[in-house]
Amino acid sequence: MNEPLGKPTVKVEPSIESGVTKVEVANKGTTEAKSVEAKLYVNNGLVGVDYTSSIKANKQSTFNFPLVLEGGVGKLEVSYIGPGIERNTIEKDISLDFQTPQQDGTGMFIVAAIIIAVVGYWYYRRRKKKRIPRASKPGNKHHAMSARC
Repeated sequence: MNEPLGKPTVKVEPSIESGVTKVEVANKGTTEAKSVEAKLYVNNGLVGVDYTSSIKANKQSTFNFPLVLEGGVGKLEVSYIGPGIERNTIEKDISLDFQTPQQDGTGMFIVAAIIIAVVGYWYYRRRKKKRIPRASKPGNKHHAMSARC
């Protein structure tokens, strides 16, 4: 019998930037799995559900769930329609022990440097503007063209 998903491999990683937990499921079976539904549970509570229309044999698909930062063990439940139009369900315990990247402060340093540069440029322009003599304005008694000989 051709078995979709077979013994699927599962890879879990957080995506802090986009605020999701990505779970990659590989179909290690010999036929396509259709109408695939994945549910992620953490501490016996449903975190989220994601779907894909199919996963071909020896291919993979990524499911996105709300970001899970708490560590420990979660459970992934994957259900799909097999070649005989039967509904199959596979449950797999998954590890959610991953390190969140530490902020090194580089981003804040760059933002602060940009702000300081903008303020410095503004201050420089303002001081330079004050030093320009106003003699170049028409109607000013010190204007070069208004001097009478």
